[in-house]
Amino acid sequence: MPNNTPGTPPPVLYCPILDNDNLLSIEIGGLSERELYTTYEAAKATGEQILVLYIQTERMLADGKIFWYKTPNGTWLTRYIEPKYFHLGKP
Repeated sequence: MPNNTPGTPPPVLYCPILDNDNLLSIEIGGLSERELYTTYEAAKATGEQILVLYIQTERMLADGKIFWYKTPNGTWLTRYIEPKYFHLGKP
C-alpha cells in the first residue's frame, strides 16, 4: 500500500458496499483491502444504493490486528477484516 502512513485508526470505521454485493459472501469471507471512512455519512456519500458496514476497529486492535494505513485523503486501509469485526449499519 504505497504512499500511505501506518497508524492507529479511530475506534470505529465505516465501509461502503454496493447493495448488490453478495452480502452473504462478505459475511462469510470477510473484507479485503477496502477503503474505510471515519463517519457513516462519509461512507454513505460514496454513491447511490450503498450499504454501510460498521467496523469495530478498537476490537480489532485489541486482538492484535495492526496493519492499518491512513491515506492522503483521510480514509483508512487494512488488508483484511474478519466477519466477526463488522455488521451492517450504525453501532
